[in-house]
Amino acid sequence: MLQYWKGYLHSLGLTESEISIYLFTLQSGPQAVLEISKKTKLSRVTVYAAIDNLTKQSLMTSVQKEKKTYYAAEPPERLVSFAEQRAKEVSLLAKEMKSRIHDLKMVETGDKPVVKLYEGKEAYLQIVQDMINSKPELMQEFGNIDEIQKKYSVEELSVNYDKLNKAVKMRRGMFVSAEKKNNQIRETVEIKYISPKEYPFPGDILIYDDKVWLSSFNDKQVSVLIESEVIKKTIQTLIDMVWKKY
Repeated sequence: MLQYWKGYLHSLGLTESEISIYLFTLQSGPQAVLEISKKTKLSRVTVYAAIDNLTKQSLMTSVQKEKKTYYAAEPPERLVSFAEQRAKEVSLLAKEMKSRIHDLKMVETGDKPVVKLYEGKEAYLQIVQDMINSKPELMQEFGNIDEIQKKYSVEELSVNYDKLNKAVKMRRGMFVSAEKKNNQIRETVEIKYISPKEYPFPGDILIYDDKVWLSSFNDKQVSVLIESEVIKKTIQTLIDMVWKKY
């Protein structure tokens, strides 16, 4: 029976010596340090250190009897309160870590960006699915719509863009097109068109969160995913410069 409780207490962060002392004094009642040391086979220095830590966590208390100090374990209900308090602290910590995760990701990806390669239809489907899963606040694209439409039909593009419009809060695109088209400026979608004479750009760049997708359409589509906040911000700056011109 106590074996379960040893596991519970260990999960709460108590050391082996703290667990032994708590369970011993719970069973035996208030004890002096010398007696605790003998019964648990721990040194008095270890016993004092463990009692001090358990007392700080309100799991042990001291009792004075005939000018001697005895130490007693708090009732088992205190363990439940201790566990509940620890759960609250961990929950708050998890929320704080989540809110600051990008700080750590910048450190990680700043020096070691994640790079993945995809080919053919799989590349396009992977891009679409990843954005739907990520649900980014903003997705920006700079690409050659004429080259894209050589690989994918208007129907294929429309179906997937409908999905993206539901997943992405704001979609902003600038497309190179030989055909003169009207810009589209709506609440959640902004599309601008530019001439290939000004920007003879044959590929596609897509950015969101800390990700950059670079695609080429020669022969078959090849897409490279780069996960790096630094690289993403660099490319976003360039796209924003072109965007502001039109």
